[in-house]
Amino acid sequence: RSSQDQQRQLTKLEFVVDNMGCEACVKAVEDAVSQHEDVVVGKIISFDTGDINIFVDSSILVDQSRQQSFERELDDLLRLGGYEIHEKGWTTKKMKAAAKKVKNPFSVK
Repeated sequence: RSSQDQQRQLTKLEFVVDNMGCEACVKAVEDAVSQHEDVVVGKIISFDTGDINIFVDSSILVDQSRQQSFERELDDLLRLGGYEIHEKGWTTKKMKAAAKKVKNPFSVK
């Protein structure tokens, strides 16, 4: 890591990535996120929920329009691979499918 990276103020942003169908997707998403010039590191925290922590230079958060632009650019990068980025708390397609498989023990037949 360069001394310039060590001197930057970093902020952790939390998002959810949707459309990850296999473990190989984790590396693909992390690689795609890392391509953005403002990203220092992006790390999938949970494959099952799609949670990702992205560490960025804090300077991009000073201006709200710059932050929104950053998020759009990140989404564009991920969509190239078939993924989507959403706000933390988003329910992914994988989570919705898993919830449908769970039988409700209180349902009347």
